[in-house]
Amino acid sequence: MSTARPGAAWNWGIARALFRLWGYQPGELWALTYGWGGGCVDPNGVETRDDSVDENLADLDGFVNAVLAYVQQRDPSIQQVDIVGHSMGGVLARKWMQAGNAGRVRRLVTLDSPHHGIAGWWLREDRCADGWTRFCQDFEIGSPWLAALNQKPEIPPGVRALAVYDGTGQYSFNATPLSPALEGADNLAYNRERGARVRHIAYVYDPGVLREVFEWLSKE
Repeated sequence: MSTARPGAAWNWGIARALFRLWGYQPGELWALTYGWGGGCVDPNGVETRDDSVDENLADLDGFVNAVLAYVQQRDPSIQQVDIVGHSMGGVLARKWMQAGNAGRVRRLVTLDSPHHGIAGWWLREDRCADGWTRFCQDFEIGSPWLAALNQKPEIPPGVRALAVYDGTGQYSFNATPLSPALEGADNLAYNRERGARVRHIAYVYDPGVLREVFEWLSKE
């Protein structure tokens, strides 16, 4: 799964190639483009400026349904998917699971996703400089939307989760370096623990990060 602008399904091309090299089959790897921000399009090809998580829940729901329908043609016993979400994509996956869909997920990986919000001053200076959008309202630390998202347990029972993020406060979410950590998940502060310097957008194509994800998903 992925975001659109600056990320979209095609941004997972390197991840797909590496996962194929490491043993995954083509029918086991899928990516989703959904719309947010000016100049993007929704699944129907309509330009949209809506960048809220809630407006994209139907996209993810339809995507998971389609993937399961496809793989069940080969193996009807498959009832769950593994989801890897970057940034807003990881939050979208959690919100979708919270809406009664956790049973369809075996494992969740979130890559530098701001689960607990972003400092308002940073949003105003950077992400939301052109307008206080729904995204900015929802993701400002202390918002009612975040409070609802992070009701306990943060990871639904039966779902294993991995959260990978910066952890240093230098390369991503510098005002809120621990926002991407999740209670109940395996938390990997990648830059801090591995001595790396991966920036926010690079989590979808950095070989070191992707190897960590692959090895974690491969565990029984």
